[in-house]
Amino acid sequence: MTFFNPSLAAVDPPPDLALETWTVRATARQAETSRSFGSTVAAGIFLLGLALAVAAFRTRTNLNELRADFVAGVTHELKTPIATIRAIGESLRTGRAANPSEYAGLVVQEAKRLTRLVDNLLAFSRVTDTAAVQSFEPIAVDVLVSDALQRLDWQLREAGFAVSVNMPRNLPPIFADPSAVTLMVDNVLDNVVRHSRTNRRLDITAAHVGAKIVLTISDAGGGIPDDELPLVTRKFYRGRHAGPGGTGLGLAIASRIATEHGGELTVRSVTGAGTTVSISLPVAAAERIA
Repeated sequence: MTFFNPSLAAVDPPPDLALETWTVRATARQAETSRSFGSTVAAGIFLLGLALAVAAFRTRTNLNELRADFVAGVTHELKTPIATIRAIGESLRTGRAANPSEYAGLVVQEAKRLTRLVDNLLAFSRVTDTAAVQSFEPIAVDVLVSDALQRLDWQLREAGFAVSVNMPRNLPPIFADPSAVTLMVDNVLDNVVRHSRTNRRLDITAAHVGAKIVLTISDAGGGIPDDELPLVTRKFYRGRHAGPGGTGLGLAIASRIATEHGGELTVRSVTGAGTTVSISLPVAAAERIA
């Protein structure tokens, strides 16, 4: 079929072509079902956008609250040992210190506390894999634990902790970075000291399981609620029953260090009975020990 302007064809019409005129009328009419479907889609998109906006607002609010708690915790953690060291210095300067050696011991303990806080902040600030800059070497687990207990000796004695250490003889060393695993153990033990209320007991054991050494640290504190267990190794998280102080970084950094060493940190807890932290770390190969 050929469509052309009838007025042009009328000037010289083809002899064998019958001319027929067609008239086409086109109208647009939206069906009711189509209109209803479009309205439903539009409403769904609006509600989805509203839900996403609300979720983003809540996430930002929670993040701001975590940051505020973190800043408050860090400020408190810095102020407390600094104030203690300053008070001790004033007492020594004016001659009011009855036992200077005991005061000196307190200064050392508070300085260690500040050092651990700075180490945690430095570990938190790292944005790349720290395993690339760590120096790994064989480390005896019993020495690692005894040194950590010695650093916390004053806090443990002051709080009245009953400490029990049970490790098998001839336990093979782990292959780890000394500074990193020291910070890891210190953070776990510091959590025990902070969160034990009345029944203050600390049990430390170690076992050789396959190619790993499993270090277990248990307390008899108030425990952690089941709904909080998956969250305790997240940065900034502090449980609803956590006491004053703390930054919410201790277990998060300890878990990260264990993972970087090819191991794992797990937390088990029973409310009202206590908490157990298990840390698995790889055994040093025989050629590395030699």
